[in-house]
Amino acid sequence: MNQLPPLANVIRRIICPYCKNPADFRYDSKMIYHGKDYGPIYICFHCDAYIGCKKGTYIPFGRLANAELRLWRKKFSEVFDPKWTSPRMSLLKEYGSTVKAKAYFRLSRILKIPYQQCHLGNFNVQIIKKAIDLIEAGVFDDPNRGY
Repeated sequence: MNQLPPLANVIRRIICPYCKNPADFRYDSKMIYHGKDYGPIYICFHCDAYIGCKKGTYIPFGRLANAELRLWRKKFSEVFDPKWTSPRMSLLKEYGSTVKAKAYFRLSRILKIPYQQCHLGNFNVQIIKKAIDLIEAGVFDDPNRGY
């Protein structure tokens, strides 16, 4: 049986990193996604910054994102997602239980950040720009980089 982690459905008190006001919690995200509900969301109405929650929980995916950060997250996904949705054989040898986890493990080595912190939801604009530059330069495709 797949159990939720402890405190999975406890609403967090999240402070907006942009305006320092508390973010509001909403049980659905219809207001953000034009009537489509992707689950619970934390939102700062002062800054239009928001973040969704992990499926079946109230645990945020990462930090609140304003319009600029959301734009960079989309750009990152455009260059990073093909690396794990059609993985190279060398990526399959990386640490991780899923192909996506293996891709993030390699990215953590390239960015020289802890694997536990290496996820798009935790990235700021500067880290995203650096990751995009390294991926586009072909550094990600070299399995020996980052060691």
